Amino acid sequence: MENPRTTGHRAPLLWVLLPFLVGITLPLPELPPILLVPALAAALTAAITAPRRPAAWALCLSIALIFAGAFWRQRQTSSIADHLDWPPREFRGLIAVSRVFETSDPSRASGIGRIVLAVSLGAPPIGSRVHFSARIPPGSPALVFSSVHEVSGVLAPLDRGSPWETFSGYLRSQGAESSLSRARLLRLHAPAGRYRTFCHEARQRLAKILRAGIVGKRPELTASLQGMMLGLDAEISPAQEERFRRTGTYHVFSISGLHIAAIATGIYALLDLLRIPRLLRFLAGGAVLWLYVDITGAPASPVRACFMMVLLDLARCLRKPVNPIACLCAAALLILVPSPLQAFSAGFQLSYGIVATLVMFGLPLAERWKAAWHPWEALPEADRRWWHRWTVTSVGWAAAASALTLATWVPGTVMGIRYFGIFTPGGLVANLLFIPAASLAILAGFCSLLCGMSGLLPLSSLFNHAAAILLLAGEFLLGLVEGIPGAWFIARFREAWIGEAAQFALLGILLAGYSRSWRNPVPA
Repeated sequence: MENPRTTGHRAPLLWVLLPFLVGITLPLPELPPILLVPALAAALTAAITAPRRPAAWALCLSIALIFAGAFWRQRQTSSIADHLDWPPREFRGLIAVSRVFETSDPSRASGIGRIVLAVSLGAPPIGSRVHFSARIPPGSPALVFSSVHEVSGVLAPLDRGSPWETFSGYLRSQGAESSLSRARLLRLHAPAGRYRTFCHEARQRLAKILRAGIVGKRPELTASLQGMMLGLDAEISPAQEERFRRTGTYHVFSISGLHIAAIATGIYALLDLLRIPRLLRFLAGGAVLWLYVDITGAPASPVRACFMMVLLDLARCLRKPVNPIACLCAAALLILVPSPLQAFSAGFQLSYGIVATLVMFGLPLAERWKAAWHPWEALPEADRRWWHRWTVTSVGWAAAASALTLATWVPGTVMGIRYFGIFTPGGLVANLLFIPAASLAILAGFCSLLCGMSGLLPLSSLFNHAAAILLLAGEFLLGLVEGIPGAWFIARFREAWIGEAAQFALLGILLAGYSRSWRNPVPA
């Protein structure tokens, strides 16, 4: 069989991304600045030897980028390193909100902020990031990105030895090195800008549209729909969370590539119906898609998906071949350069790991499985009946869906054991059954938002009911899968490094197989 069309893409950015990522993630001690000299020498050697000796060029470039990644990570964490060994102490000052975590208790607020002013002694430097968990006095304004609040509480450094799988590790991956507990929001010092205020108000309005017609009837379905569409997952019940984890489908209820792809499909389909010119379609579609991501809070996974969708649409706009590997590498660098510690977060690894497996393994496997199904090959096309065509199309679609689900399940299983401590063999069947229903529910939610923003609330209610029915059917199927003996069980790696090694081994297998178009190493 010929090589699948989904392989053979060239991605020169891999020579930049992979060694830079290795430099960020290697557990190296603090490097002295003198090591910049050999790093620059390696980069210069790579530039000189590139035309004549490709192997020397690759080695020198990789060494230079590994040093660059290590120094860049060191620079991001060195500004407050001197304060991390101090004991807990009282803090009072001004904090600018940079991330808000959803909570089910309206009297509590949690998130990540940046220190703007410190009144108390012994505080981290201005600009340091801190995680806060605070009580909100009655009548206080809601926390909005970029708003500045006067806060008091107990400041303590985060445990630098905590694994990245823990909540402390997640906070460190977001750039925070201290935690402010038992805090109180004293007053609003400076409100958020107009754009951020607009995004916050738009999120509340969109949540109200998604509740139209179904609020109060099935609260768990309303919570699921809001979590899928806007990232408002604080109201999802613990029983629902446990079911989604046990069936390996929790990723569906956090905004990720699946959601952004569905929303982008709806946006570009609408622009196509309006006969928008190609360039204007690209600009308008990218702007609306980014606005949607910003309204949802702009977590790492939807930002990555948004970058990829914009880059893919740019290739179509310029009439260039679509290269998903190059788009994935570019999106990863756009995330890692400003925030290198994102490489340690579960969201970054799950998002990029699953998409990389889909692109390098899932799509070629789907193409091969579809090509292997060719019934009635000797029957002329003109003599085929409708049921011939329907059978070929249905089985081909099922084969492609199975291949993509398998590609999603493989890295999700490894990272599910590492981060959630659950092994989900039944997740392969659960995703195959649930993802189609979830995709249709996302499209129904998009139509609901579109109608609601147009003032057609009765139509929004109709689409909300359609989405709720799809989610109800999907959760019923998940319940059946969850009840199968052996569909899930508790599992953990004996050592943390085993999970990390498994992820790197999986990436190596993907790169090796994709580079050979998944051909047998030894000809038959």
